[in-house]
Amino acid sequence: MNASSSFLLPPVPGLAGTVTGARIVVAGAVGGAGTRYWTFQIINKGTGGSGTTQVLAATDANTTKSSTGINGGAGLTAYALAAFTLNGTTANRNVTAGQTLLLEITKTLMPDDLIDAVVEIDLEITGV
Repeated sequence: MNASSSFLLPPVPGLAGTVTGARIVVAGAVGGAGTRYWTFQIINKGTGGSGTTQVLAATDANTTKSSTGINGGAGLTAYALAAFTLNGTTANRNVTAGQTLLLEITKTLMPDDLIDAVVEIDLEITGV
């Protein structure tokens, strides 16, 4: 991928839960850079598509910026899991049945291309 993009993640299964982890794997390494980087967001779009709740922290920790980004600024290593930083507010990570999460990947200037990105979300089911 060499442009900014959005991807729907599978709808939340039939129970309420809390997002407890989010990770990414890419097929090609993306080096950390100071001015040329990718930013990752996961947004809870709700059941009607109008939600704006940020599941990930809106900080440099979810970028490929050098020194402050993912993996301590080292960027993304090919075929290795890298953990996103979740929003510190639990309410932002709570989800209910049928809600859809949207992964937004935005580029700033010309970072290394993202190749075959896969995102994994962990849910802790509540109220069972």
